[in-house]
Amino acid sequence: MPGSWTKRGKDSYRLQVSMGTDFKGDPIRFTKTVHCKSDAQADKELAKFYAECEAGEHGQSQSITLAAFADKWMKEYAEKNLKKATISIYKGTIKRYIKDSIGVNQLSKVKVLHVQQWLNYLQDEKKISQKTIRNCFFLLNNIFHYAMKWSYVRSNPCELATLQARNRKEADYYTNDEVIALLEKLTALPKDKLYLRIGIMLTLFTGMRKGELMGLSWDDIDFESCTLSINKTRQYSPDFGTYTDTPKTRTSVRKVSFPAECATLLRKLRLQQEERRLEIGNKWKASEFIFLNDFGAPMCANGFTKLFRAFLESSGLRTITFHQLRHTHASLLRYLNVDEMQISRRLGHSDLSTTRNIYTHLFENTDQSVSEKLSNTFLKSGTEK
Repeated sequence: MPGSWTKRGKDSYRLQVSMGTDFKGDPIRFTKTVHCKSDAQADKELAKFYAECEAGEHGQSQSITLAAFADKWMKEYAEKNLKKATISIYKGTIKRYIKDSIGVNQLSKVKVLHVQQWLNYLQDEKKISQKTIRNCFFLLNNIFHYAMKWSYVRSNPCELATLQARNRKEADYYTNDEVIALLEKLTALPKDKLYLRIGIMLTLFTGMRKGELMGLSWDDIDFESCTLSINKTRQYSPDFGTYTDTPKTRTSVRKVSFPAECATLLRKLRLQQEERRLEIGNKWKASEFIFLNDFGAPMCANGFTKLFRAFLESSGLRTITFHQLRHTHASLLRYLNVDEMQISRRLGHSDLSTTRNIYTHLFENTDQSVSEKLSNTFLKSGTEK
C-alpha cells in the first residue's frame, strides 16, 4: 500500500498516502491525523484513508473552503476561458454575495440545505433583486460543476436546491409617440453634440448594445448600402479598465442596416472631426473609432450612459436607460410586423428563445392574431347559416 503512518504521541498517528504525481511530476501526498489505541488500528485507519483518497474523497477537498475554491476556479477556468466583462461580474458577485456567507464553509461540506438557506438569506436579509439572486445561484452552480469535474466533491448541492419562481419584469421602452418626441428633441441639439444625436439614433434604429456602438470604427460603415458591421466592442470594467473585445456571442457578429438619414449625419460627423483635426494639429490623437473626444481619442466606454440621462432630463423626456433604446428598437420592429427571427438576428441574440424570453410582452398576442386571421379569411367571408 502506497502509504505509511507515524506515531506522534500516546494515541496520535499521522497518516500519509501517495497518489501518483501532478502535471509537473511532483508526488501528490495526502495526510491525516487520527487517534488510535494500537498500531493495528492505525493500519486499519491507513487502509481506510487510502480508499478515501483513491475515490477522490480526501485531500484538498477536505480542507479547502468554498471561497478558496471559487478563487481557484476563477484562476484556472474563468480567467482563461471567459470574456473580461463576465470575469469582472463574477469577481464582484463572489466578493459581495459568496465569500463572506456560504463561502466560509468547507467545499466538501456544503449541503443542499446550506444552498437553500443562502438563497433565502440573499432574498430576506440582503434584499437583492430576483435577477441578481438567479445570477448568484447560476454562478454557484457553475462553480460546483467544476468542483465535481475536478474531483473535489462527489455531488452538486445546487442541483436539488429550489430557486424561487421568477416574476418576469417587462423590458421598458419608449412608445411610438415617445420615439417621435425623442427624435424631435435630437434635432434641436447643437452642432457640437452631433455625436450624441448619432449615437442615440444608431442605437434606436439598429438595436446594438452600448459596447458595440462604442466599438464602431469608420471601416465598419458602408455608406452605399447603409449597413454597419458589428465585430468588436469597447467596454470598461474596474478590473481591466477600458478594453476592446469580440462581441458577446458568435451571433453578435453581424451586419445591420440603418436609415439613410443616419448615413448623412455620419458624413457630417466625419467632416466635423476632420475640421477639428486641422484646427488643433499635432494635439489630435488619431483613432479608428467613430465616437471621439475633442482631441481625437476614443470616448469613455461608458460615456453615453451619463450623456443620455442628462439629455433626457434637460429635454423633459421620460427617463429610460441607454440600453432600453435597444428594447425600444425591438418594439418598433414588432410594430412594423417584422418577424421574430429577423428581430432576433438584428439584436444578435444567440437563439430565438432569448428574444422571446426578453420580449414576451411583444409576442404574447401573436397566437391570437393567427386565429383572427383564420376567422376573417375562412369564416366571416361567407354568409352565416
